[in-house]
Amino acid sequence: FDPMGISLEQPKVINMSTKFERDTHWIENYAGDTGITVTVSAAKEKVYISNITDSVVTVKGKCTSIAVENATGSGIIFDDVVATVETVNCKKSPTSSKWIRSIYCFGQNPRCFCIFDW
Repeated sequence: FDPMGISLEQPKVINMSTKFERDTHWIENYAGDTGITVTVSAAKEKVYISNITDSVVTVKGKCTSIAVENATGSGIIFDDVVATVETVNCKKSPTSSKWIRSIYCFGQNPRCFCIFDW
């Protein structure tokens, strides 16, 4: 506590990361970035997106699945998914797809929707 009313807390450091391990693209901890692009080279690859705020993630190419967790005010745009698209604990986060061959799972997502572009 500071009697002068000045906060002594250090700002929270967020470690943004984009990596590829064992057929999975990991996109984590982004805030305010509208140019995140993932290029999928094989249909067996998966995309996992977690803890993003006010960002846009574009997935180019066909992948097996996309999982989105704890996204707030963020958009997910993807070309094609073979199996599933799953969103969990997302707020105001639309998804947009060019194809409708997948299964979409929406759990605990207030004000989320999916746009299909045929």
